[in-house]
Amino acid sequence: MHLRGRALSLIAIAAALGIAGLWSDTALLAGLWLAPLALLAAGLAGESARLARLDIAVELRQPDAVLLGQPCDFVLSLTASHDTVLEWLPVAPPQFAAEAVVRSLSLQAGTTRLETLRVLPVQLGVWAWGASPLRVRGRWGLADWDRSLPAAGGGRVLPDLRQRTRRHAQGRHRQARARRAAGEGSELQQLRDYRVGDPLARIAWKRSARHGRLLTREGGDERQLDVLLVVDAGLRSAIAA
Repeated sequence: MHLRGRALSLIAIAAALGIAGLWSDTALLAGLWLAPLALLAAGLAGESARLARLDIAVELRQPDAVLLGQPCDFVLSLTASHDTVLEWLPVAPPQFAAEAVVRSLSLQAGTTRLETLRVLPVQLGVWAWGASPLRVRGRWGLADWDRSLPAAGGGRVLPDLRQRTRRHAQGRHRQARARRAAGEGSELQQLRDYRVGDPLARIAWKRSARHGRLLTREGGDERQLDVLLVVDAGLRSAIAA
């Protein structure tokens, strides 16, 4: 329960009357401060009794498919047994990313109100929609009462396996792909005599000038190298476990 302005005003009036009764010789003022507090207590009791009879029916309408990374809309239909004003904070499951904003709703008895919540699925797996915190305003505006809004529902977040259109670059050679020829690696393995068709960038010009003939550099293909990582975790190792 959270007291509102009207309730705080009654408390302030009771405090003022109490102080006046202490400083006054009038017997009437001595117990007059109890009247606002009695009125406040009666009002809060009436609001609590009315809240106990309040029934809010909730129905969760979910999309046919919930795909990872694809925004979707969940619709909640709310129906109250009698007129009420409330504040609702939608709480989505951890598999969804949603904006947490408090919504102020005014429900009329027997009338269904639809609320749309847009979410973004960010995690694969089973999700279950639980209860959301709710504050209901009292009949006479004395306090806001805490309740929970159940929204039973569940499903599974699925990967997006839809086929996407592949776009190809337009042109006569759109199917051509660049390929590396043997000997184009960055690590030098040997020098050999120049052959017709060797790229000029692979000619070792300085070595060719010293030997008097054209020489071509040949390198290794790093894609065929194997890398082995060994961790010494024995008793004599300097690595702390």
